[in-house]
Amino acid sequence: MEPWLQNDVLESLRTGQEESYKRYEGLLDRNIARELSRIALPLSLYTEWYWQIDLHNLFRFLKLRLDPHAQLEIRAYAKVMMELCKKSAQSPSRHSKNMFCTRSSFKK
Repeated sequence: MEPWLQNDVLESLRTGQEESYKRYEGLLDRNIARELSRIALPLSLYTEWYWQIDLHNLFRFLKLRLDPHAQLEIRAYAKVMMELCKKSAQSPSRHSKNMFCTRSSFKK
C-alpha cells in the first residue's frame, strides 16, 4: 500500500473512532443507559475479550502466526504476544526450544 494511502486510511479510521466515541459520550451526558449508548460505538471499540491458554498451545499458536507466510497484521500481533509471554512466563525458552529452534523470527 502506498504510504499516502496508508496515512489517509489510518486518519479516516482514527477520525471515525473519535466521532463515534463523542456520540457515545453525548448519549451518556443525556442520561441514556450505557447499554443503549453503546449502539453508537463501532465493534472495534466495543469489544473486550479474555482468554486463557497453556504454554504448549500458546507456542503452537505463535509458531503458526510468526511464520513468514502468515498475514502481516497477525505476525505483528504474535510478536507482541511473544513479548508478553516472555515477561509473564519467566523462562518460556526452555519449553519452547524445540518448537522455535528453526524459526529465524524467534529470539530469546
